[in-house]
Amino acid sequence: MGSGGGSGGSGGAGGGQDTTPSGSGGVGGQAGSNDAPIVDADGATMTEGGADSTVPRGDGAASTSAGCGKMPADAVGQFVLNKTIMVDGVARKYHLRLPAGYDANKPYRTIFSFHGCGGHNDNLINIQNATGFDAIIIAPEQISGNCFDDQSRMSKDMVVFDALVQWAQDNLCVDRARIFSIGFSSGSWMTNILGCQRANVLRAKANVSGGFTGAINPTQDCKGSVAGIFLHDSSDTQNSIAGGMRARDILLMENGCAVTNKPYTMVPANASGLCVQYDNCKPGLPVVWCQTSGINHDAQQSRSPNLFWQFLSQF
Repeated sequence: MGSGGGSGGSGGAGGGQDTTPSGSGGVGGQAGSNDAPIVDADGATMTEGGADSTVPRGDGAASTSAGCGKMPADAVGQFVLNKTIMVDGVARKYHLRLPAGYDANKPYRTIFSFHGCGGHNDNLINIQNATGFDAIIIAPEQISGNCFDDQSRMSKDMVVFDALVQWAQDNLCVDRARIFSIGFSSGSWMTNILGCQRANVLRAKANVSGGFTGAINPTQDCKGSVAGIFLHDSSDTQNSIAGGMRARDILLMENGCAVTNKPYTMVPANASGLCVQYDNCKPGLPVVWCQTSGINHDAQQSRSPNLFWQFLSQF
């Protein structure tokens, strides 16, 4: 679950009968406190909304970052673990994976990947294993405790995200119009925070399990809209499916979608029949809901990497 939840496993999906519900109810939330200043890795105050908060959101040509043309200092085709970045005078840990065959002049999709409670780099969605995968992965570690600060309106982990976005754009060839967030469990809650409060930075998000904190009022705090795909098991005892549905319904509201839906078929074979796409969303901002049962709280590694990559790679 969120800050009070467990880590969840990293193994494959289990069996069970699959179901796909249609859309449901309204959204709530309550206002939190006023925004605090956001400070980047060098101590400079940043624009509200994070690094490069006015980045383009187009669906056409890539938007190159300042780091294009620079040769990377890290190995490619594998995770480089336990790197650090200074945020507010403290070294914050993250993991980096550059795609095999990294081309310093090619703007890459960049995926921020968030682990579950109690996990680290061993608890990430293994999207790098998806067929045809070709993206930068940046996986921040939580600031304190076992979970991300995923119940706060101004999460302490958000400034780390902001600093890493800026670092990546300055040092790597990032497509600034195609920055994504994915997460499992606590990382899914964190992804939902970013999908609201950093919607002017992210293009889309992908969630396994999770929910949406009541500390955020979407009508006041969200900075725009992102595309999104959700995967949740109806038998999840650590993150109730009701929480995932609430996060979905908030995104439906943000994206102007109807509650009606139709089968979503752009999925790997083992997700056939599990997903629906909602009708009449704003152009370029689809919302997809995928539901399983009998698996409980699990990252569904046999299913989620290909499912999520197929969704994200359309942008």
